[in-house]
Amino acid sequence: MKINSDCIRDVLIAVENLPSGNDAMGLSVPGYSEEEIASCVRDLHEKGFIEAFFLYADGTSLFNISGLTDEGRQLLDELRENKVKRFLRKNGKGILSFLIDHLLPFLK
Repeated sequence: MKINSDCIRDVLIAVENLPSGNDAMGLSVPGYSEEEIASCVRDLHEKGFIEAFFLYADGTSLFNISGLTDEGRQLLDELRENKVKRFLRKNGKGILSFLIDHLLPFLK
């Protein structure tokens, strides 16, 4: 399965937002199928980015998530930063133009 960096980021954010001290059986992330989420959770666990426990029964994968590891927090910070950089690269000129047109008059 192809790596989906958006799914990885969104799953890490969902895990980060879990109530402290509460494990989550399964995970719901809008915009992704259960299969995509399970695959992403499995990959993140195998790479050491999240703490999770898996059960396999009748061809179904169930998982219990405890939280992010320190490496998972670092990865999430990097993914967030990269998203901002991509947005600014794509829209930077428009943002700069907007700021000049709308904020410069207030600075005079």
